[in-house]
Amino acid sequence: AGTLDTSLYLLSPDGAQIAANDDAVVNETTDSLIDTYTLPSDGTYIIVASHYGLLYGGTSGTYNLSLTRLN
Repeated sequence: AGTLDTSLYLLSPDGAQIAANDDAVVNETTDSLIDTYTLPSDGTYIIVASHYGLLYGGTSGTYNLSLTRLN
């Protein structure tokens, strides 16, 4: 909602970035989506949901975050 332009990051258990997305469909949406990544092992992964733009400004608004376990 609002002017929010999301950025989404997936971090491995050791804190390394292993996947990221800014626009799910470039030039069509500012929503972010990581949908083709399979976690390589068990562990605690971190999802970082942020906004694209300036460090303390740029875009703002509300968002929904969902995670789907496929197996």
